[in-house]
Amino acid sequence: MNIISNISNSIIFLPLITAFLCLLISRFAPILFFINNISIILLTIALAILLNINNSDFNHISSSKALSLTLNYNFNLINLTFIFLISIVKFILAIFSRNMQEIINNNNNKSAFYALCSLNFFAIIGILTADNIINIYFFIEIYSLSFFALSYYSKNVNLHKTSFRYLCCSLVSSILLLFVIAILVINFNQYQFQDLGLRIKEDLGLDSQILSILLLYIIFL
Repeated sequence: MNIISNISNSIIFLPLITAFLCLLISRFAPILFFINNISIILLTIALAILLNINNSDFNHISSSKALSLTLNYNFNLINLTFIFLISIVKFILAIFSRNMQEIINNNNNKSAFYALCSLNFFAIIGILTADNIINIYFFIEIYSLSFFALSYYSKNVNLHKTSFRYLCCSLVSSILLLFVIAILVINFNQYQFQDLGLRIKEDLGLDSQILSILLLYIIFL
């Protein structure tokens, strides 16, 4: 179980560490970015094998009540598959995408670009593995801001306008999502997805499938 926990922590926090290292050691930013992607691919395969052997998911909840709001995540074969595929796509795009190469070559601050890519990847992994509504809100915000920042590395003016509209819409939806989260936590005194689902089902009598659709709609509003 310690091995599974260590691998899970590595998958979650390696992109974040890479983002900081890209800024600190700017000369090696491209190498660090590629090492990060390869490492995530290998760690994802290793964790999937271990979970398959144990025939169970892995859920991490911090022993500290305060940290459990943010350091709470779940790994299963489904989200590991998505993380694996996204890692491969990012790796291929970084090597073969002409648009990405043009963006990198046309900017002097390449280390910041790789740092933002890593931060964006950190947010994606967090969204896929989040196990409570506080976590998923936190990671959605990081994803939105990093996506907006990445779009400004392009010289395409239309993309700048589109990304600005996206940011404005994202800010509005973030306020609405925060409002919904506050209502759920205050009324049901739960923020874990599983506990919240059971509590809503008990109090409102909603079917689990209907509840899942409602939660997905609220999250991606």
